[in-house]
Amino acid sequence: MNECEKLSRISEVPVEVSAVLGNARMTVGSLLALEAGAVVELDRDIDDEIDICVNGSVVAKGALMIEDGRLGIEITQILPKEENRCG
Repeated sequence: MNECEKLSRISEVPVEVSAVLGNARMTVGSLLALEAGAVVELDRDIDDEIDICVNGSVVAKGALMIEDGRLGIEITQILPKEENRCG
């Protein structure tokens, strides 16, 4: 079986892709007190790269962008395997 045949066998396997904009820590009391309109401050600046996770592991870095009125991510860096982690 050649490489193309091997890849075609897994090309339809679904994976979960998520973008982590940042993280925040708060107490349960603070969480329960949140209301509509509340702002939760994240641990990143607006221009910082975001983490792109596949099945819970960070595999790339990216930048937020808007295209045709939709939010998207421009991939800026693919991480080496040893750096893959999420959170």
